[in-house]
Amino acid sequence: KQTQIKTSNGLISLNGNFSGDSNLKTSNGKIEVAGLIKDSFTAKTSNGSVDIDVNRPESEYSIYGKTSNGSVKVNGENHSTDYSSYSTSNTINAQTSNGAINLNFAR
Repeated sequence: KQTQIKTSNGLISLNGNFSGDSNLKTSNGKIEVAGLIKDSFTAKTSNGSVDIDVNRPESEYSIYGKTSNGSVKVNGENHSTDYSSYSTSNTINAQTSNGAINLNFAR
């Protein structure tokens, strides 16, 4: 199963359950996602923030977050411009050039 959403100038806002290969990409806009993420999930934007709220614990994910101009926060904890953790086969990859990355997991 594969989900791809791409836009050049606009917000991507999704709420639901994502499984398989999920790829979200925008050039100039924010990405907002909430729900259950399984397998491989990628959210990339050039100019905008990435906000991902997952209803499962952080320990169930391998995570990569990177921004050039902004911060990466995981459950509110600031990790400068780069964050990675390796745990399971469920992966979240969040990237932006100009904006913050906020990753929130169930506790």
